[in-house]
Amino acid sequence: MKRIIFFSLLLAVSLFHFGCASTEQVARLKSQVTELNGKLDQLAEESQANKSLLEDLSTRLGSQSNLNSNANLLQSSDNKSKTVKSGTTGITGSTQCKAITKKGTQCSRNAKEGSDYCWQHQGYNGGENTQISSGSREIFTGPRGGQYYINSKGKKTYVRKKK
Repeated sequence: MKRIIFFSLLLAVSLFHFGCASTEQVARLKSQVTELNGKLDQLAEESQANKSLLEDLSTRLGSQSNLNSNANLLQSSDNKSKTVKSGTTGITGSTQCKAITKKGTQCSRNAKEGSDYCWQHQGYNGGENTQISSGSREIFTGPRGGQYYINSKGKKTYVRKKK
């Protein structure tokens, strides 16, 4: 019987000792909580600052789209042959080149003023071949400016450029 009481007393003391946190641990945890609350306050301030920046950018973009739409109205009222589509104008008002690259994507360069194409695609005609009749042969111009004709075997034969 004494053994049972001794072991139950030993069990109670060990549970109390191991179950409770020491004062050092409690103090360390309190300092960590204080530190984390400070970081949380910093993040809340940064979040508020980012929200105000986002609102400012939204208003600027709204005014930029108004400028673009005003530019579109001015150009359409001038009856110019070149029209500016919304979304293709940049801050400077230049349009994106309308040529299609070999990969099948639209050229990323800005078009020259008064043209729909950039410096590289000036002679671009939308990938369509143009035909020139020269004597007995029809000479075709490819999308990159090379001229060729179809020989008797059905193959392309390129015409040398004149110097």
